[in-house]
Amino acid sequence: MQNKPTIARSVKFFTSFFLAWALLISGCSPIGKSSIDWKPEYNLSHQDAEQILGEPAHLNDSSASLVGKTKTYMVGYTADTMDAASGKTGGIGFLLREFDTIRDASHYYESIRKANEEAPGVEPLPGVGDAAYFHSDGKNFLFIMSRSGNKVFVIKVNRITSHTNKDALLAFARAFWQKGTLSCPITRPGAAPFTPPSPYPATPSAADEFWYGARNLWTTLPTDGAWSALPHSEDGYAQKIFWWREGDDPGTEPSPELTVVGRLIDAPAPSFIISGATNASGDFGSAMLVGVSFPAPGCWEITGRYQGNELSFMVWIAP
Repeated sequence: MQNKPTIARSVKFFTSFFLAWALLISGCSPIGKSSIDWKPEYNLSHQDAEQILGEPAHLNDSSASLVGKTKTYMVGYTADTMDAASGKTGGIGFLLREFDTIRDASHYYESIRKANEEAPGVEPLPGVGDAAYFHSDGKNFLFIMSRSGNKVFVIKVNRITSHTNKDALLAFARAFWQKGTLSCPITRPGAAPFTPPSPYPATPSAADEFWYGARNLWTTLPTDGAWSALPHSEDGYAQKIFWWREGDDPGTEPSPELTVVGRLIDAPAPSFIISGATNASGDFGSAMLVGVSFPAPGCWEITGRYQGNELSFMVWIAP
């Protein structure tokens, strides 16, 4: 009996979600929302929809709306023909909601997740944005919701058929927040990655990072080229960048004269220059440390300069 309120809230959410889709497909606008001209750069494409549905499909409609400072984009696709094996016609819907603050996005995501957490078929999806979960009853629908920063996406296959590709749905979700890396010339491990001199470890302590640079100046970078789920505030996306050099001795230079310059290359945004660093030590040896606030997500070129040595790399800052 304890699960009934949760299930009721879950049903209420799905009813509201499909009501929104019904309004979208019929060309109506939900009360209290104004239509706007907005299409996110990354959303559910026609190709994505057909890969997940596993068959040819067509666009039903798409729309964007604004209520307060929250923008919402919705798009839906339907399979071209009915599936003879299941007697169903596949359909898929996608919603992306951009909130004014991370707090608002988190509240929206958590309220829905908590309403569904005890329903059968709910499981977390680690590594997808800041938070994500998957839900399915195993025969009628597949549902994923994820939040990254101040954005939340929802994607749902509302009629499972014999063609439905669950793996493609999961792959879409796992790649969604990283899509910007496709257009960013991110720095990746080379065929012969850099190995620091002794006594530094041959590989970074984190399995998803690699050393990059030369003996006089090097750093660690993510193997997938993206810094994701960074703390976000009014100042931007916060990240700590460690820099190493051969012969580093924190005792002789309490405040290393390291300069770090950042430039966003794929959109207008303020660049930054940070002069001065602090020292850090651990199982990675001693290093110079700089705290950076990226004012916007996107493709960033970062350059470090120290005592005539320079090191540059490209990294994607995920929203």
